[in-house]
Amino acid sequence: MQVVATRCGQYTTIRRRALHLLQVSGQNENRVLFPLPTKRHASSSRPSPSPSPSPSSVDTSKPTLVKPFLDPDMLQSLQKKRVQKGESPVQASRALAVRDFRSKGSSRTRRGQQQQQQQQQYKPLQEDLDTLAMTQQSTFSTTTSTILRRTARDLGYVIMPDGFVRVSDILRHDFYRDYDFRKFADACENDIMDSFELALLPDYVDGGAKEVWWVRARRGHTIPGVDYRTHRVLNMGRFPSAAYICSPDRWDDIREHGIAQTSQCIIPLYRNIKGKLFRNNLRILRHAEILCITIDTEKAANLGVKFFVTSDLRYYAVGNRDGVIPLDAFHNVVKLDLKLTDLAPHPDTGFSKGKG
Repeated sequence: MQVVATRCGQYTTIRRRALHLLQVSGQNENRVLFPLPTKRHASSSRPSPSPSPSPSSVDTSKPTLVKPFLDPDMLQSLQKKRVQKGESPVQASRALAVRDFRSKGSSRTRRGQQQQQQQQQYKPLQEDLDTLAMTQQSTFSTTTSTILRRTARDLGYVIMPDGFVRVSDILRHDFYRDYDFRKFADACENDIMDSFELALLPDYVDGGAKEVWWVRARRGHTIPGVDYRTHRVLNMGRFPSAAYICSPDRWDDIREHGIAQTSQCIIPLYRNIKGKLFRNNLRILRHAEILCITIDTEKAANLGVKFFVTSDLRYYAVGNRDGVIPLDAFHNVVKLDLKLTDLAPHPDTGFSKGKG
C-alpha cells in the first residue's frame, strides 16, 4: 500500500485511520488515499509545519496504528453499506475515518460541557450558602448589639456598670434557641465590626465563687448607669473597705434587708484608705446627722457583691442575687452628728467657707 504524507495534522490523522480501516477490511492493494495538498505561496507569513515522516517510516505490519473510537466490526459493516450505495471503498473508508475522528472530538466536547454545567449548578448553590451565612451573621450582630446596648435591663437581664451580661442569660432569649456557647462565641468572633467582648469573670453561683462567661458591647450604651469605660475591681487587696452614706432614718430598712440598689441598679460608695474614713471624694450633705456604714469588700465579694470604678474614680457596687449588700459584709455602722459653725463669714453670701 502506498502511503502519502500530508502537511495538515488533521488530515494525517484521518489518513492513518483510513489506512487502519483498509487493513481491517482486508483491502491491501496499493492506493493513494489523499492527494498532496497544493504548495503554499512563498510570500505567506505562516511558518511551514514540520515535515511528516516519510512513507518508509510508517510500519504497516502492525495491526493497528490508531485505536478507532468506534468498534472495528461496526466500521466494517458501515463501510459495506456505503459500498452498496455506490461509493468506492476509498471514499467509504475516508468518510468513516472522518466520522470516527469527529465523534471522538464531540464526545470530549460533551464531557467538557457536562462538567461546566455541573460547576455552574454548584456555583449558585455555594453563593446562596455564603449569602445565607452573611445574612445570619448580620442578624446576629444587630440583635445582640440591640440587647446589650439598649434593652437588656428591660428584658430582665442583670447588666453590670461596665456593660457585661452573663452569656447564660443572653442564651435564654428566643433568638438564640439554636445557639450553644460555642456557636455564640464564634458569631461574636466573626463580627465584622468587632462589636463584642467575651470575658471569663468570677460570679457568685450556688453559694460560692465561680468563673462564668460574660459578654458586652464595645460601643456606647444607652442604658442608664452603664458605661463601657468602667472597670471591675477584682483585686480587693487594693480596695479593702468602702463607705456607704445615707440618712439615719433608713437604718431600720437596712438592718432588715441590707443596702439596696438604686433605680440604676448600682450602689454608690466612697473609698476608705488606711484608717481615714473619707478622702477627697466625700460630699458633706447639709444634714444634722448622717449614717456611715463601713463595708468589708473582701467579705462582700465572697457573698456575691461586685465592685466597680469609673474613669473619673467613682466607686459603685452591684448587689448579690437579691440586689443588696447583706449585713454580714458590714464592718461597722457610725452615726455622725454634724454641726456647721461659721468661722469666717464670706463677704458676699454671709456663709463660711469651711465646714465644721
